[in-house]
Amino acid sequence: MKKQKIIWSGTLIAALLLTGCSSSMETQQEEAQGNPVAIESPETAESKGDEIEQVEPEPILVEEPKEPTIEEIKQTIDLSVKPNEVGKVMVLMYHNIGEEEKTWTRTPENFRRDLETLYEKNYRPVSLKDYVRGEMDLPAGMTPFVLTFDDGNENNFRYLETENGWELDPDCAVGILEAFRLEHKDFDPQASFYVYGSRPFRQEELIGKKLQFLLDNGYEIGNHSWGHDDYTEEKYNDSQAVAESLGKNVAFLESIIAPGSITTLALPYGHRPKEDSARLALIDGSYEGTEYENIAILNVGWDPDKSPYHQDFDPYSIHRVRGSEMNVDNVGLYNWLANFDKHPSQRYISDGVVEVITVPVEKFELLGEEYRKGEEWVDRVYTYSFE
Repeated sequence: MKKQKIIWSGTLIAALLLTGCSSSMETQQEEAQGNPVAIESPETAESKGDEIEQVEPEPILVEEPKEPTIEEIKQTIDLSVKPNEVGKVMVLMYHNIGEEEKTWTRTPENFRRDLETLYEKNYRPVSLKDYVRGEMDLPAGMTPFVLTFDDGNENNFRYLETENGWELDPDCAVGILEAFRLEHKDFDPQASFYVYGSRPFRQEELIGKKLQFLLDNGYEIGNHSWGHDDYTEEKYNDSQAVAESLGKNVAFLESIIAPGSITTLALPYGHRPKEDSARLALIDGSYEGTEYENIAILNVGWDPDKSPYHQDFDPYSIHRVRGSEMNVDNVGLYNWLANFDKHPSQRYISDGVVEVITVPVEKFELLGEEYRKGEEWVDRVYTYSFE
């Protein structure tokens, strides 16, 4: 049977002409009598085995947007903010949030003021891990800082029992940070909490709830040894004693949270063992089947540390600045804020582009060799005249 084209028409003559109907006598008689000639529907034709011609639509080609080149990305950088990604970074050290201001205690009001001051001066928090890895993603003109809390005291993270259940204490460190997050959408309050022993944050029935909350909300949990240990003690010249001190704490924490979460260490008292082999055990080791590996080790604070791109940056000896008022030792937060206000060229200022490291040409030699000469970075370093 020959292939038919089915054309839908309301007129009999057009249907006869276009369907190529037979000139048989039977058809002619029907025409003479004025009887309608049936026009086959697609379904009817298909049932008879007739093949219906179908026209495949032409594919529409959508051109993929081209990735900008590094040179094109460089041209988008706003040099008016004077980016300096080899500048200094403050790693702030806090211990307690309490009612009375002391050397190692900040009142809730003063801690809120610290955050507000940092925000107004264009400082933005980054995680310690992102800082160490050089993965700080900030808007142009912003300066990174890192928040750290030692000891895991209850005033760092407290729940209050109410008639509606457990609620976050608005005057503990986490409560203040979470409230600040809601008030300032461009301020992500990342922080690292260094805990020790079997009672982190001191409310035993809520340990799991607290640790999981921190991880779920972008905070980090770090190692502070098992017993807030002083590594200058003679017994810690043995590397296995150091491994026990750190591995035991990791084993306890990882019995509650996901393994591999604990990768940074804040040294209790800022002390290290005397023996080199024991010092190396601060970086990695194992204890009773629990392995640990730290990508960063924090000292007790006194000054800002270097950019992660600086040739002298040492992730295993990170300096910290005390979260406190301006003081005679020049180790407090407000000492360094005043210093950076006076010498803005010293502080790290982001170019707003993660693919490129932007530095004033006169500071180029401060970059690590891998950034000045390494194949991966040599084309991704952007220099300009700071003046």
